[in-house]
Amino acid sequence: MKTVCIIPVNKLNNIKSRLSNFFNIEQRIELNIEMLNDVLLAVKHSKNIDETYIITPDKNVINIIKKFKCRYLFEKKKLGVNIAVQKAISKSIIEGATAAIILPSDIPLISSDEIDRIINYGKTKNTVIITPAKRFDGTNSLFLHPPKIINTYYDQNSFTSHYNEAVKKNSKCNVLLSKNIMLDLDSISDLKEFVKIKSNTNTWKYLNKLI
Repeated sequence: MKTVCIIPVNKLNNIKSRLSNFFNIEQRIELNIEMLNDVLLAVKHSKNIDETYIITPDKNVINIIKKFKCRYLFEKKKLGVNIAVQKAISKSIIEGATAAIILPSDIPLISSDEIDRIINYGKTKNTVIITPAKRFDGTNSLFLHPPKIINTYYDQNSFTSHYNEAVKKNSKCNVLLSKNIMLDLDSISDLKEFVKIKSNTNTWKYLNKLI
């Protein structure tokens, strides 16, 4: 099984606009960079990820991912996260991928062990493994074996949509609950919860100075 990791990244200056009342644009950009670094570190130390694809309309992301030796896919036109993810999946299949795990860039507590656990659970073909966001609306990890076993429905109550499609396709569907993966940093309450969980992440070190 050749497993790829796909991480869609929006323009750094557009992410986390809901935090604009608390942080200025420079602080939000730096926060996005630190979160992406933490996710990429976890992916880098995974024993089961063979290739990582970053798909983004932001050329500034290139400088961030250089040290991680990721594949960079540029979105010439911003057509939405689902089209971006499908573009990366199609590219990975051409290059031999038989499974994919899709992660957001704002889950800094994720660990390489958790990534490997998901992939190990999904070694049987026709498997979908979903980890929802803590509010059970979004999807914070989506493992697909094979990579096109279901469509993606990000920004569309995606957890329920992904689960329903997996069931409809008669796949082996598992929901894996992990506090570390489920905590994405979207609101000030998320940030406060995150800071209380002292960690050795770049994100924690940065936020601890701001909050």
